This record gives sequence, structure tokens and C-alpha cells, in this order.
Amino acid sequence: MNIARVLNFLAVLLLFGSALAVYKIKYEAIFHAEDVARLERLIEAEKATVVMLRTEWAKLARPDRIEALATEHLGLAVAKPEQTVKLSALPEKPVEVDSIAQTLESLGLEAAAESDPIANAIDSFDDLGEPTMTGSTRR
Repeated sequence: MNIARVLNFLAVLLLFGSALAVYKIKYEAIFHAEDVARLERLIEAEKATVVMLRTEWAKLARPDRIEALATEHLGLAVAKPEQTVKLSALPEKPVEVDSIAQTLESLGLEAAAESDPIANAIDSFDDLGEPTMTGSTRR
């Protein structure tokens, strides 16, 4: 009978321990649910702030407002049709001058690279002849 009392006592202790564990889990779940709700409220507040800032940006970026500010602070004016020119009226693109090549030619030396370096590289590969087979590749 002594063993039955000890087993009953252990069963009661196990019951109380289980009850405490369940209550602890319950309150942790409630705490986390409140934390999630708080974060959702913060997210909604941030979304409202973003909407407000986008509205304010749209107001500040209005073309008529920017035009007035450019006129007032930068002295700019709206472009007039007579200020535009045709593409044919623009000057030609200046010719690129290779100053190093000119210096070498003035010294009587030939430039290291011809006008087409890709063609020169292909010609140099053609001069190599047939490739030599090594033991590191399959035939």
C-alpha cells in the first residue's frame, strides 16, 4: 500500500506540473498574439505614412511648381520653338586623334597596333599553324 501512495503522490505532482506547463504555454501564446497585433498596427501606421509621403511628393514634383522654382531661383525659362535646331545644323563629330601614335610616327617609329586590332589578333593566330596534341586531351 505504501507504493500506491507514492504513485498517487507522483501522479498528483505530474498533474500539477502539466497544468503549470499548459498555463505557461497559454500565456506565452497570448503574449505573442498581442505582440503580433501590435506589430500589425505599426505596419498599418507605416503604410499610412508612406501613402502620405507619396502624396506630398506628388504635390512637390508638379511640373508647374518646378517650372516656377526654376524660373525664380535659377533664372531658367521655358524653351521656345525657335530655340531648337535641326540635326543637320549641328556640327560634325570631331575626329579622334591618337596623340601617342602621332608621337611615335614623329619619332620614326611605327605604332604597335594597326587600325584593326581584332584582325591583327586573328592573323597572329593563323600564323601559329596546326595545334600540337598533348597527352592531357582526348583524341
